[in-house]
Amino acid sequence: MTSTGNPFTFSAPPSRSPSDSTYRIPSKIRDFTYAATDPRHQGLGEDGRGTLNIPRENQVRVIFKLLLDDAEYQAWKAAAVSADADVSDSDDAHEDENEDGVETHDEGYINRGWDGHWTMPSEEPDYDDDEEEGQADGPLSPGLYRALYPFVPEDPREMPLKEEQVVRVVGRGGGSGWAVVVVDGVDEKGKRRSSQKDKQLALVPESYLEPIALDDSEMP
Repeated sequence: MTSTGNPFTFSAPPSRSPSDSTYRIPSKIRDFTYAATDPRHQGLGEDGRGTLNIPRENQVRVIFKLLLDDAEYQAWKAAAVSADADVSDSDDAHEDENEDGVETHDEGYINRGWDGHWTMPSEEPDYDDDEEEGQADGPLSPGLYRALYPFVPEDPREMPLKEEQVVRVVGRGGGSGWAVVVVDGVDEKGKRRSSQKDKQLALVPESYLEPIALDDSEMP
């Protein structure tokens, strides 16, 4: 369109065809808790790469890759590099190995088992997850213990407790905070049941017990 009676000529901008490549510039988010020279100011974490102590789904590059299409993401990456942001090719290559990597990692945070492998969630308590922590507390002296509180088991490996019930503890196991006891190993007076042929063990909360008579050594 051209205006008349005006020395200046105005032309309508050319229309873009659907095939033209366009991209949106993402908004910049800054954390003013930190100085502008601190990489955490830009949400890049203490290591300056946005990877240290930051879940993968919250990392800057991963978020932008989810929000932008390929052309937009490449444009953002180029702009970040030109702005001296620490975006390494090796990190991007790792992302490109699996386009569904974000979804896979999200599932991993939910389905990760105690041993670090990808497993389905289990309703059973994760006793072995803190086993090293429990061992760091030192051995639990074997002997007779009295239950301070009642306990309702939530797993087949656990044994119910009644208040004032006497149980024989053989040690600590099953992770931090759990004691291994002999199932029906003693009567209400703390005497071993002679009718029991096979020693069966179960778990009870260690904090529910108080010692009343400790053995000099573990049970044979």
